[in-house]
This record gives sequence, C-alpha cells and structure tokens, in this order.
Amino acid sequence: MVRRIRKVVVVPSRFWNQPLGIATIALLAFIAGGVVSQWVVRERQNSLEVREQALEAELASLDKEREVLQSRVADAEMREQVSAGAMTTLQSDLNARQLELDALREEVSHFRALLAPSAAQKGLQVASLKILATEKASTYRYELLLSQGAASRRIASGSLEMDLRFEQDGREESLSFSKVQKIDYYPMRYNFRYFQDFAGVIALPDGAHPLEVIVVATPAGKVSTRITRSFPWTVEDI
Repeated sequence: MVRRIRKVVVVPSRFWNQPLGIATIALLAFIAGGVVSQWVVRERQNSLEVREQALEAELASLDKEREVLQSRVADAEMREQVSAGAMTTLQSDLNARQLELDALREEVSHFRALLAPSAAQKGLQVASLKILATEKASTYRYELLLSQGAASRRIASGSLEMDLRFEQDGREESLSFSKVQKIDYYPMRYNFRYFQDFAGVIALPDGAHPLEVIVVATPAGKVSTRITRSFPWTVEDI
C-alpha cells in the first residue's frame, strides 16, 4: 500500500491580502480621489479669479481713458482734435469688457458656491444656461451646467431633457431639443460628482420666436425627484 505524502505550502500573511487591508486600501483610494477632485475645482476657481482681477484692471484703465477723452471733448479748444470714432470704439470696448467681466463674476460665484460647506448646496442643481448667437441665422449654441455642492460625496447620475417653448403663427408651442439639434441619444445622460457641462447647436423652426428653455434633470433610482428649471430666451453675442 502506497501512502501519498501531502505537501503543505505556507504562504506568508500580507496585510493587503487580508479583508482589513483591502478595506483600508479602498478607503485611501476613495479619499485620494476626493482630494484630487477638490484640487481641480479650486484650481479652476483660482484661474477664474485671476482673470477676473485682470479684467477689472483693464476695465478701470479703459474707464480712465474715456474720462480723459470726455474732458477733451468738453474743452472747446481740443474738441476738433478728438475723434468721435475713437470715443465710439472705446465705449464699445468698455461694454464688451464689462459683459466678459460679468460672466466671469457669475462663474467665480458658482465655483465659490460649489466649495461652500452649506447643506443647501448638496443637492443636484441646474446651475446655468447660456444661449450664444452663431454666424448662421436662426442657429444658436447652448451651454448648460449641472452641479452639486462639493460637500456631497455621492455621484449624481440620471437623465436630462430640454424643451424649447416658442411662439409661431400666434400660437405657443414646445419642442424637445432632440428635434432641433443633431444628437446621438436622448434623453441625455449625466454622471458627475461636482459639475458637468453640456453643449450643442440648435436650429430654430422657421418663423419661431423663442420664449424660454425648460430643463428637466431626473436622478437615477426608483425614488427620485425631478429637478426642473426654466430659463428665459436671452441671446449673448459671439
């Protein structure tokens, strides 16, 4: 009778092979991901604040230049030396810089809100919508921003729908954005921790006079509350 000899191999116990070690590594990875995301948000906010300060300085310089020209215009002896065209160009530059500065301030304010620990900022929000003119008539570009507060640890995910309400031939009508833009899938999907941008180009129906855009974000899950926000149709120049 032949006896079989069993070999026993002793494997050294490693911390990362044990349940506690695996859980610890997963927790550290989660914390590291959160720190990196916070850093990205803060870096973008800092960059925007630097641009805001530069624009404010440029705006102040242009404003002083306008005051100098206006004082010259008031002086009868110098009136002929001041070009009306120069004043018009300067005023146009001032208006453009002011619009850019206002947009930057709004974006900086949004990022400050993202980093605020307020409980009111934790939930999903339809943060902003911009409608931009294009070189083609009746064609516009939109930029939509969804967000939730930086204090939130959950990933926001779900579906997104947008409707255009307009007036045509004396009647108010509504169309889904899937009907006025080229899009591969609809409803659109969102999945983010802090914010997510959506952008596209829409073409208005002939004779349509836009009134507002209605945005509906539906979180994933059996029990969910839709987030609905309407934006008046306001077009910004390119």
